[in-house]
Amino acid sequence: MKDGYRRELLKKGGALLSVGMLGGAGLRAVAAREDTQVKDRDCTSSITISADSERVCGTCRHWGGMRKTSTDMISVKCETIGWCNRVDSFNYHMVTAPENGPLECWQRWESLQS
Repeated sequence: MKDGYRRELLKKGGALLSVGMLGGAGLRAVAAREDTQVKDRDCTSSITISADSERVCGTCRHWGGMRKTSTDMISVKCETIGWCNRVDSFNYHMVTAPENGPLECWQRWESLQS
């Protein structure tokens, strides 16, 4: 490869890389600003699942998302997505939504035990 071609390739590749990095930083800044705006409005996108639901992540004891039971124990309010912590699950160490399912290796969450 001739030095002239090599230098041009390095210049163009470096320019593309720097543009990509700046573009990624800009997208992160926009996403952070929008995230702050949502928090300022006190908006939450939660999912309410029936406490009787079986074989879904939100009512499984191995799901690691933010959730809480209602005072009457009829429903579960899930605030976020969560990690699957069940070793023999195909979702192990994956992020899942609370309504994800049906799951074969599901076990009822202890807070829902009667």
